[in-house]
Amino acid sequence: MKAEYINPFIRSTWDIMTSMFNISLEPGKYYLYEPEISHRWEISGGIVVQGSVTGFAALRMSKLLTKKLIEKTGLSFFDDQEKDFLAVDMLKEVINIIASNFLTQLTAANATVSPPFIVQGKDHVLKLPSLPVIAIPYVTDFGPFLILTGIVDTPQSV
Repeated sequence: MKAEYINPFIRSTWDIMTSMFNISLEPGKYYLYEPEISHRWEISGGIVVQGSVTGFAALRMSKLLTKKLIEKTGLSFFDDQEKDFLAVDMLKEVINIIASNFLTQLTAANATVSPPFIVQGKDHVLKLPSLPVIAIPYVTDFGPFLILTGIVDTPQSV
């Protein structure tokens, strides 16, 4: 895993959260991620990366944070039930924007990303590829979120 593959997703996430949503972020200590049987995240969204590099990148967060993102876009007139419904679309759109910025910063040639995926629910599971995954926690005024990313060079066929 190389910083030049991971940093663009981290930078893109930082840029979108701070500029588009005007949210201040406090990064925590990164760690090697191991899937948890039980966790606090209510919704996760991500992308799959293919081409000369292989892997994925995702965000995990609470519904409260997604609701605050919805409000930050000017849609504060929806009630909580409607915001719960919009949370999936909001996270998909955020991931889509981050993915676009990520691709422009990625130095690897011939990389593409999948459409965003969303997984939600108590103790939901992300099916991750068999590769090292870095987790970077962040704290905001509206709650925490987690970046998960694992991107490596694609093995060459012989």
